[in-house]
Amino acid sequence: MPDMSCKKITQVLLIASLLVATICVGCSKGTAPASPANSQTSPATTESAASHAIETEIVQPQSIAGTILATGKILVPEDRMANIGPVNGGRLVRLYAGQGSTVNKGQKLADLESADINQAEADYLKA
Repeated sequence: MPDMSCKKITQVLLIASLLVATICVGCSKGTAPASPANSQTSPATTESAASHAIETEIVQPQSIAGTILATGKILVPEDRMANIGPVNGGRLVRLYAGQGSTVNKGQKLADLESADINQAEADYLKA
């Protein structure tokens, strides 16, 4: 995803710079003011002035030399959820934290009554 964001920023900067360059080129090429003595212009002069007024070029992606420094903000999902599930099947006897509750590392979430756990505990105590 960060690669896609960088690509969009590059495209926007490229388009903006081309737009600014086009405007600057268009504004710097002014036509000479018509002199009152010579009010008629030849068709060749008018045609050459019209052909040089607008320049066109095919836009292609190009790499930009150097680096672009930009400030930004990293947003983290506010509810930062983690899906948890029991290792063994069983029945919840008591629930200490519900959906949307804020919990800390190591906090007890629920009491689980399970035949598998009871059997494992009995086997451990026999050994």
